[in-house]
Amino acid sequence: MGATFRHKLSRWTYKFPELYIGITTGGYGSITTFSSWNYESSALMIRYREPVNGLLALFIGFSGTMLLNAAGYDFAGIPLFRWRSSSDLSRPWTKRSGKENAAFITSIIVAFLSVILIIALVAWGSPSQRPNALACLGSPFGALVRWKLCKMNKKNEIPWWTFLVNVSGTLIYAIINGLLSIYPTQSDAIIQGILLTGVMGGYTTVSTFIAEISALKKEKSYVYGFISIGGVQLLLLLINGLFFWL
Repeated sequence: MGATFRHKLSRWTYKFPELYIGITTGGYGSITTFSSWNYESSALMIRYREPVNGLLALFIGFSGTMLLNAAGYDFAGIPLFRWRSSSDLSRPWTKRSGKENAAFITSIIVAFLSVILIIALVAWGSPSQRPNALACLGSPFGALVRWKLCKMNKKNEIPWWTFLVNVSGTLIYAIINGLLSIYPTQSDAIIQGILLTGVMGGYTTVSTFIAEISALKKEKSYVYGFISIGGVQLLLLLINGLFFWL
């Protein structure tokens, strides 16, 4: 993640902006999910009465991601792995070569075939694999909504739209999990796969959250980090308390 953000101004992001958005917003944003991380940490503290482990999960998740993001950013600056040349920032990389167009079209075909494969797994795969396949189908919808909302963030200001996305997604995640714990059904695995792991996993993001904290000035980064994690944990305390204590 850090390496990718370092090379945001490289020739490849100019020539293939769709690929850059797909990797960062779609890929990283879906793999790193804010909702499940905060919910599971809260569940450790409230449902399983293990507050120390819950706080450790929050601390390790946050600090570990920050450190790895910084390490990737620095690692990408090593000349051996530097994708950007001095001409990349001055030369208008507007046209793609024939080989680059072919590579771009190939990536689209691979993505399309991947979707077909996932649908086939849902339709004819083993029941144990269907929740995972449904999660892959649901994740792009959540990521697309997040991308549209987060585009409204203002540069050098606290990204309130990302904050809204992460808070709302985590609350929906907690409410659905709580309802399933009280009213279990035979479709629990399917619901969790497509809605929680899929849609909410793609909708909420740790990668963008960490990248935005790293880009903000120190005072604003502290405020943004505290209200995002602290505020969500207070709301989860209320929601999980209602479901698991009453």
